[in-house]
Amino acid sequence: MAKTLKVTGIDATTLGVYVGTFYALLGVAIGLVLSFGTTFKAWFGATGYGFFQGLGLGLSVGFFSIILYPIIYFIIGWIQGWVFGIIFNAVTATMGGIKLETE
Repeated sequence: MAKTLKVTGIDATTLGVYVGTFYALLGVAIGLVLSFGTTFKAWFGATGYGFFQGLGLGLSVGFFSIILYPIIYFIIGWIQGWVFGIIFNAVTATMGGIKLETE
């Protein structure tokens, strides 16, 4: 027998943290790809550096991309989630909520 729940609002801050965390994980993945790509490009001499110079360049770019990308992506995701939560609350307040059926 299905039960009906009525959702009339959502905590915008909690939604912002959820979306921001998802975006931060995406930022880690993008940072890893960028760091490996830069390291391999520098190792194989595409930038004109020697082996150790290329290794240093690749590792420094990798370090900053793995640290900075998740932080930047979290901030962007948090803002997007928070704004969506505010819009969701405004819309559901005017239409009386959203009905969900559960079992």
